[in-house]
Amino acid sequence: MAGGECSPGAGEYPEVMTVKQAAEYLQVNEQVLYRYVREGKVPVAKMGTTIRFKRSVIDQWLARESWESVGVSVDVSGAPRRGPSPSRPRMPMELD
Repeated sequence: MAGGECSPGAGEYPEVMTVKQAAEYLQVNEQVLYRYVREGKVPVAKMGTTIRFKRSVIDQWLARESWESVGVSVDVSGAPRRGPSPSRPRMPMELD
């Protein structure tokens, strides 16, 4: 946005977004977003030649990508997986 205007907050975007809205939401150029769609890098719904993005799916995708970029595995919702620390070996269940 030009002229010192602020970007809208996440709550100001509809749940289903056009390419223009999704590009603005992700703060990327529309052509970059089209390239990501072609390369299968971003989740998208295609209806014929029409492309739409679901905001909640984009948010989950961003969370998952953010965690994975630092080497943390995530579950299907994009939340980090809980488990034993990799630096500490698992202990046997029974200590006889």
